[in-house]
Amino acid sequence: MQTDFFSLSWFVSVVVVGILINLASAYMKSPIDKLMSRYSARWKAHAIKDKVQRDKEVNLLLYDSNLITLTGITEMRLRLREICYFAIAAFFAWSASAGIVYVTRTQITVAIGFFIIVLGVGLMHSNQANRLSSLLSGVYILERGRAAKAVEKTEALSSSDR
Repeated sequence: MQTDFFSLSWFVSVVVVGILINLASAYMKSPIDKLMSRYSARWKAHAIKDKVQRDKEVNLLLYDSNLITLTGITEMRLRLREICYFAIAAFFAWSASAGIVYVTRTQITVAIGFFIIVLGVGLMHSNQANRLSSLLSGVYILERGRAAKAVEKTEALSSSDR
């Protein structure tokens, strides 16, 4: 039983499950917010405050193309850091499971601790990058709506000229 815990397949499955949980949490946030807002006035007030803040940030980005560029660059930097932290976490998981770098039980425990810490920092960067990505997608959606309205207005003007 103890060999299963220190096997490479166990650590790889933990990393994969952690990444899947992170991806699922990004998709589950909105439905959970809606569900919780039904049952908690404080949660609802917090969700409304977050939506107002997000709308302010989207509107700020909407009128400043330089800020859109900087936000995109920041998102990419966070994604690269996230990948680096996940790679480091994978190294600690591998070294603890293979027993090559760390040979004593205490050193294996330290490797597992570093794995958990580095994975947590990677997930934090992932959440920050997801928030920026959400802002940029909000800007994109609003820009598409504006473009569609402009096309409709142009078509209406051109048809009235005939």
